[in-house]
Amino acid sequence: MQVIRIHEQVRLHTGYLRGIAYDLPRSAHHFLPKELVSTLIESQGVPLSTIEKRVRQAGINLFDWLELLEKEELIFECPAAFSNNFPKIDLVVERPLLIDTAVLPLSLARPDVLRVLEEAGCQHIAVRMIARNKGLLRSFWQTMESISITSVSIHLDEEVSPSLIATLIPERELSPKLRFVSMKGSDINPRFSGDVSLHQVPDRSSSGRYEPCLTLNQEVYMDALRWNVYYNRKIFIDEKGRIGPGVNRSSIYSTPKALATALSEHLNTMGKPALWSVKKDDVTVCKDCELKYMCVDPRVPDQRGNGTYFYKEECAYNPYISKWQDEVGYRGLPECGITNDSKGFTVDHQRIAAINSKLWDE
Repeated sequence: MQVIRIHEQVRLHTGYLRGIAYDLPRSAHHFLPKELVSTLIESQGVPLSTIEKRVRQAGINLFDWLELLEKEELIFECPAAFSNNFPKIDLVVERPLLIDTAVLPLSLARPDVLRVLEEAGCQHIAVRMIARNKGLLRSFWQTMESISITSVSIHLDEEVSPSLIATLIPERELSPKLRFVSMKGSDINPRFSGDVSLHQVPDRSSSGRYEPCLTLNQEVYMDALRWNVYYNRKIFIDEKGRIGPGVNRSSIYSTPKALATALSEHLNTMGKPALWSVKKDDVTVCKDCELKYMCVDPRVPDQRGNGTYFYKEECAYNPYISKWQDEVGYRGLPECGITNDSKGFTVDHQRIAAINSKLWDE
């Protein structure tokens, strides 16, 4: 007898309205009916005919989805005798190093500071810079050549015309460790040579909503199950030399001159900050979103008096109606009968059901 198995590197999850299949090796995802995903999760090792009967009761024609499921190798059939012979992947990744990434201004990326970060096991340096600091780049690259930190990104804290990028950061001064340059603005066409690319930072001021950055791979997915993907193992240093686990969350106050000493002392006594542990499953609205395990979110979650978390800034994707802000039929959370603020979190399920009936059933 042939039975159904889900590929171990395909992870199935459900959101409020629909389900999703995360294809980790291919960095791809597929949206599926919520009831189909729930049935597949519960029906590993059962015949296809049994699954077809179960989803039919939920009004789903399995054969409408079977081509996608099999073509993309999300599921496969095998003899029942072999069904339990597939080892499960270990979803717990222990990382021995305390920090992986340090974010700091170029003006403070001095040799003494970088060597402290190197000793802590840091692997990536994200440097913030403005145009008038470009003279510091050459000495920064020289230091990077002599230490084991493997990669660098440059983040321009001001809007710069793409045509000025080559002047601001000449290619002859680039390091092999540079991975990308991000900047504010639009119409980014030029590309650096090799593996270095330009990234545009979206302007969210007009929309008033957070535009999520979706990155799907096995590392992000596995981190998202346990940690805050953006902040975990990341440390921030501001222009005044203050050190903290997140944006606007400075916990150690230093001066730029004494930064290396203060940073070394801080790292030697540093535990896991609470911010690192606030995963998407802990945040209202996000916990109901099918995209939560690939969302790299720089927003800092706020905590209510009862210990639950939320974001003050609403996201541009509404998981309760599966619509993006720029799509026809989009409605914000309040219009859907959802309250998500410091006072609490409530969902008007009947109102959402009526909205979804008009959006999707007609």
